[in-house]
Amino acid sequence: MLARVSAHLEAILPNGITQVQKKLNEIKVLVKPYAVTLTPAERHYILKMGEKSFASVTNISRVLGLTARP
Repeated sequence: MLARVSAHLEAILPNGITQVQKKLNEIKVLVKPYAVTLTPAERHYILKMGEKSFASVTNISRVLGLTARP
């Protein structure tokens, strides 16, 4: 049974990974114009922008290739 599952995964996986990468790139293109890195002063005034949220935004910015504003 494992051999059958393994063969099935090998057939699907390369195509599946390619499709996922393509969709992620599409998402990056769509989101990039709206994604900005906030300064500490800006974060202070935004409701519920705690350290965990800031870390998430920072990671998304890094993935999208955005840089911090001066």
